[in-house]
Amino acid sequence: MIGTNPARISDAQITVTCAGHTVLTAAHRLTTTPSDARRYPAAALVSLYHQRWEHESAYCPPRHTTMDGRVLRSGDRAGVEQERWSLLTLCQLLRTAMADAAESRPGADPDRCGFATAPPDRP
Repeated sequence: MIGTNPARISDAQITVTCAGHTVLTAAHRLTTTPSDARRYPAAALVSLYHQRWEHESAYCPPRHTTMDGRVLRSGDRAGVEQERWSLLTLCQLLRTAMADAAESRPGADPDRCGFATAPPDRP
């Protein structure tokens, strides 16, 4: 139970192929509130969870790669909001360009494109 909701625990072996063809396999346990195994097969839930983390990791680039560790420069709330919206717009434009590039190659998955190599080199 999670609070008053029935929960289901699914064990899964997840294999990930990284850059350089390194293969990592580990056991994971997924706890979910959709407990009907016929309606929500474990394999489908694990696949959806993997997709969720691909999307979740899309929030990382503005802070860690695009900004290269720099902080926002504005000293007031309005300026910080403007910088934040500008940065999010930039990230969306880069993500759109990556998706367009991936769609131009048969079999490429846009979710697998990364920000580390997408932004132009800085001087």
